[in-house]
Amino acid sequence: MLKTKELWSKLSEYLWYAILVEFQLFGTLWAMINVSGKPYLLLYWGFVALALVKLCIQGNSWKEWILIIAFGIVAVLSSWSSQDKTPLLLMLGVCCSKEMNLEKFLKVDIIGRVVSAILLIALPLAGLYEYNTIYNRNIFRCYFGWQAANGMGFSFTVMAMEWMYLRHRRFRWYDYTGILAIIVFIDRTANSRTAELLMMGILAVELFCAYFEKKKPNFNLYKLCSVGCWIALIADVGFFGIAMGLYFFNQPIWSSLQSTLMNRFRLPGEYFVAHGISLFGSPNNPDIYDYLDILFGYLTLHLGVVIAGIVFVLFVISIIYGYRRKDEKYLILFLFVLLRSTMESEHLNLIYSWFPVLLGMAVWGIREKTLEI
Repeated sequence: MLKTKELWSKLSEYLWYAILVEFQLFGTLWAMINVSGKPYLLLYWGFVALALVKLCIQGNSWKEWILIIAFGIVAVLSSWSSQDKTPLLLMLGVCCSKEMNLEKFLKVDIIGRVVSAILLIALPLAGLYEYNTIYNRNIFRCYFGWQAANGMGFSFTVMAMEWMYLRHRRFRWYDYTGILAIIVFIDRTANSRTAELLMMGILAVELFCAYFEKKKPNFNLYKLCSVGCWIALIADVGFFGIAMGLYFFNQPIWSSLQSTLMNRFRLPGEYFVAHGISLFGSPNNPDIYDYLDILFGYLTLHLGVVIAGIVFVLFVISIIYGYRRKDEKYLILFLFVLLRSTMESEHLNLIYSWFPVLLGMAVWGIREKTLEI
């Protein structure tokens, strides 16, 4: 009986890796270079089918099945109402993360991302696919085979975050040099300022940790990391609150927000005017620009109040999980997720990143307490 259980556990683990490789080397690549129609849909539904198989063989209790089904119903309702696949892919990422070995998972993921990045750069340079550029902010931004300049920046940011996790407290000169070289490369090509700032933050965090390891070896950095996560979460919610507060109570300032950065605080108000607010979200209007950068603006207005509430609870659980486990690396990784959430919104989609897996690890990691009656 024990051997059978171990077999199913191993099968569940390796199926997750298979799902990851399938979507990294095929799904992500195809999606980012805008391959639409049946080939893309086959990959997408193949991914969903594998994830559902993973759910069925990971040994859920009946209480856990109730939560999975409830989350699934909410995700389907929000996906249908908003015409956005993110809620369903968020749900699958969270619910499939039972007994996750994060280090192995990230090792597999970074290999897939490196191969994907090489192809996305090499194919346009070889003339096999269109070399994408856009004139924006008075400069030309080159992003090779990615769909958008910020998409390219995000791809390299995720790889830098994975490298930070795998090499945490073991950074040497070549680690710093490698990430700095990526920053320069992104600056000279895609010019994704969010990506560059986050990667500079990675270098700063590793330097800070190296300093404390030498000067104060007994200092519990996980406590400081958890404080940073709480502050970043408050900023995530607060930025959305500020954006809506300006719309409702200070129209002159709200109307003056025109720069690329400050426009992020204007867009939630415009979206609210065009679509209002609902429990399960509303679709984008192709006739107007209604993209939402701030994460909780995107969640609340586009995907719905219910999904926004669930994500907020998941964020809180994740911080508590990392603190209870005294898991410094997990908390630092999650801190960068929260920091990116202040200004960007697409990263909770399992197509683009494994960030939902971090939330799932926290939920499953403390399930014994949360499921007690």
